[in-house]
Amino acid sequence: MKFTTNKITFTSSLEGVVPHPKPATHFIPEAFKKFKTSEFPNETVKACMPFLDSLVSGYIIPTATAIKATYYMEKEEKILRLEVPNSLTKFPNLCSLVGISDHSPRQFPRSMMDDKALVPHVFKFLSPWRIKTPPGYSCLFTQPFNKNLDWKIIDAIVDTDDHDIAINFPFFWTKPLKLNEEYNVDAGVPMVQVIPFKRESWKMETKIDYEDKQRSNNITKNDLRFYPITATRFKDWYKFKSWNKKSFK
Repeated sequence: MKFTTNKITFTSSLEGVVPHPKPATHFIPEAFKKFKTSEFPNETVKACMPFLDSLVSGYIIPTATAIKATYYMEKEEKILRLEVPNSLTKFPNLCSLVGISDHSPRQFPRSMMDDKALVPHVFKFLSPWRIKTPPGYSCLFTQPFNKNLDWKIIDAIVDTDDHDIAINFPFFWTKPLKLNEEYNVDAGVPMVQVIPFKRESWKMETKIDYEDKQRSNNITKNDLRFYPITATRFKDWYKFKSWNKKSFK
């Protein structure tokens, strides 16, 4: 297999001031690292290559600052306020790069809002990072895979080979809060996962596998007795026969 090296570049005037984007491998949860690979008689999720690939693919942009969430009632309406540290609000230019803004509720269909959203409102992480990929490559921006966070990123794809301004990330707040509760998020928490990919055109087709269908019809109860043994022998079949190592540095 021929490997090529592509480069994704993250650029910001705040480079060295805010937490940097890093390969997703830097944000693997400690609980996953410490988890057992097998729990007799079965293997655990730690032995699942597709699950591992989701954790290590692409890059993670962390939260640039701490965030304070306040949930309260105002004029018979439940309000969620998300704020950055007071020290930042004294510097409007800086706050506009790393703060949180929002969208009008009319800009997003109510039926498409996340079911777990605490309030029917779309917030937006302001990011100081411009992202550049080689010609013909775009980026998928999504929720960091298999991580429990306090928000749900609204998925999007940007043609980052021809987009030279910082990209912001709309999201829903999904962490349950009690009325009059204040909740804090630290800076440096995984915020959004970035998956670069090559833009290509595809055409879909569906087919019937007649050979596999015939094999299924020929299976007997006697054959099924040996299935658990076969499954055990080939539990790493995907890893050794189909899986390809991915590299994001």
